[in-house]
Amino acid sequence: MTKPSCQLERDTMIERTRAGLAAAAANGRKGGRPSKVEDADAAKARQLREKGIAVNDIAKMLSVCRATARASAGVRGAGFTTSDVI
Repeated sequence: MTKPSCQLERDTMIERTRAGLAAAAANGRKGGRPSKVEDADAAKARQLREKGIAVNDIAKMLSVCRATARASAGVRGAGFTTSDVI
């Protein structure tokens, strides 16, 4: 294929993809991976974290892994300091 025809094909694919996503959104669908934690449980996790409950304990309560509990509780950062690693 020549460069102009490749660009035309690429533009056509982008156009069709955007049209498909718009049609799906109009039907109430959204993309992405389904959430492991429901909104009510995420709110509960945030409340527990604000009360000072450890992320490990929250994870056990929600029956999810620690990383999922951190994300749903709104914990930011790596969780380690330099002194913890060295």
